[in-house]
Amino acid sequence: MKIYETIVIGGGPSGISCVYHLKNLGVDYLLIEQKEMLQTWKHERWDSFYLVTPNWMTNLPGVEHLIPYDNAYMSRSEIEHVLIEYLNYVDPNYVENTEIKNIEKENDYYRFNTNNGTYYAKNIIVAIGMFNKPFIPAISKDIPSEVNQIHSMDYFNPEQLEEGSTVVVGAGRSGVQIALEVKQKKAYDCYLSIGSLTPLPTIYKNINGVYWLNRLSGYKEGKDHLPYRHEDLRNDNILNKLNQNLYNCQKEGVKLLGRMVAANSETIEFKENLKDIFKTADRYKKKIEVKVNDMVEGENFEITAPSVALDSTPIDHNDLEELNHLNLKQSDIKNIIWCTGFKPNYSWLTVDIFDEAGNINLIDGVRTTENVYFCGMSLQPDPETKSSFGVGLFALVESAKRAVEALAEDMHKTEL
Repeated sequence: MKIYETIVIGGGPSGISCVYHLKNLGVDYLLIEQKEMLQTWKHERWDSFYLVTPNWMTNLPGVEHLIPYDNAYMSRSEIEHVLIEYLNYVDPNYVENTEIKNIEKENDYYRFNTNNGTYYAKNIIVAIGMFNKPFIPAISKDIPSEVNQIHSMDYFNPEQLEEGSTVVVGAGRSGVQIALEVKQKKAYDCYLSIGSLTPLPTIYKNINGVYWLNRLSGYKEGKDHLPYRHEDLRNDNILNKLNQNLYNCQKEGVKLLGRMVAANSETIEFKENLKDIFKTADRYKKKIEVKVNDMVEGENFEITAPSVALDSTPIDHNDLEELNHLNLKQSDIKNIIWCTGFKPNYSWLTVDIFDEAGNINLIDGVRTTENVYFCGMSLQPDPETKSSFGVGLFALVESAKRAVEALAEDMHKTEL
């Protein structure tokens, strides 16, 4: 039987990046993908999707010539094209449409039981990230079946929606963008339910806020940072993306609600906590700015470009209307879009690397007590809070590099 030195799990950019580094080190490997290579990027993004990071923050070695060095944003089709070229460039050895049922340890290797046969490896790299299973709150089961419910993963455009009003649940970047689109394209009310907010500054110290998220989370490899220029704020591509925020939701007529807390056949109830949510969010944002200031000062970080200011207005807390319920019939609620993100799902990873609560016991961010390594885990700019963000295309290759380097280091120790 063939025993691979390493099996990489996940055929997205993280898994492909791991293969890039494994091949550079000459490590024997196989990549296993449950569905189709680049599945989420090909089939699980809405039509008007744009990356949350400007082009200069996309780091994919070997296809740099396809990625402009500017502050504009790639569309769904553009990033899909780049990722397919990246896949072709790395040219991994992979099997797809292969679902892992469970993994069993046998002596000094692991046996992968799948719907497509059995595979063996001495080491495992899990490259599916922390957030890999769509999450829909249990409250969804209390909402009557005549209301059309979909997760953001299955949302593509407003034409999917029933004629009537829509409630978007979750005010992250996906929820805000989808709520704006629904309100602009459909002649019905659109509501946005906000559970919590951990906002980053849109532009801070003349650089995109997501860059500071990565830096505060310990990632810095890649292209030199690109400050905004005055002409950037005259570019519709850039302005449209930067203005996808809660202020513009409110301006466009999206009705903001607090956290959804209960539902029955007639009514959806919401907590009257909008003002508290925004006050907490303001404090969080200021805390992040302080952390950025400290980091910049400690590193003698230089920003030479002239400062530009995005013409954006914060929400006036006094203008918030606290609604505690929606009557489904009276408000004509016909759709709910769950932009409630994703949760971890490692039920198939039947290896002793979890604590009693089911969390992965990571030693240094990538290693475990077994020969199992992780990449593409969360970004966490403020360890004192529970907020975390998925690793994006800026930190992706660096995250994969850390996992592969840890694996190679452990392999070397074993040989000695």
